[in-house]
Amino acid sequence: MSDFKNPSVKAMVVMRKAFRTIDAKVSETFKQDDLTPTQFSVLDVLYSKGPMKIAELIDSILATSGNMTVVIRNMEKKDGLHDILVQVINELVC
Repeated sequence: MSDFKNPSVKAMVVMRKAFRTIDAKVSETFKQDDLTPTQFSVLDVLYSKGPMKIAELIDSILATSGNMTVVIRNMEKKDGLHDILVQVINELVC
């Protein structure tokens, strides 16, 4: 299986294995903070770009509107995340 003739295919396999290893380590950190990768992405985008409309957030994270609704509702249920989201929503409304 590791005897690939095409160097591009071999490079892709190596990169995918590296990605899975990195993803597993990052996921451990998310779990410690009780976050999903998508929830972390929401916080990351809001932190770096500031308040934005949900449609802009969806475009920034490459998520679907249905998925984003569920993600935000779940984030609102968490105490610390709820305060951050309320602040962002208030800035959008005002």
